[in-house]
Amino acid sequence: LCSSTVTDVSCVEGGTYSSHNVIVETQGNKVLAYIAWYNDGIMVLDITDPYSPVEIARYLGNNEAGVLNDFWGIYKTPNDPFFYASDRNGGLYVMKMKGAGSGK
Repeated sequence: LCSSTVTDVSCVEGGTYSSHNVIVETQGNKVLAYIAWYNDGIMVLDITDPYSPVEIARYLGNNEAGVLNDFWGIYKTPNDPFFYASDRNGGLYVMKMKGAGSGK
């Protein structure tokens, strides 16, 4: 949780840091959760074992105006590699996981 006393650069004063609009999808033997996380970006979790979720992807950046993303919505069509995130500061993002170690 971020507040005015937190010095972490990822915390923006007045920012919103909570999950929103979770999409859950089964892909083969995996269960993935796609989560819009306001100022903490987009997160994808492997929740195959719901008692031990694993973060497998995250996107957090700035929009074209240099303002930190503020994702409030996410949508995914089952079995489609793309998912869509709406950013309150910058519009619609079309995303696709690239794989471990890609940096994307």
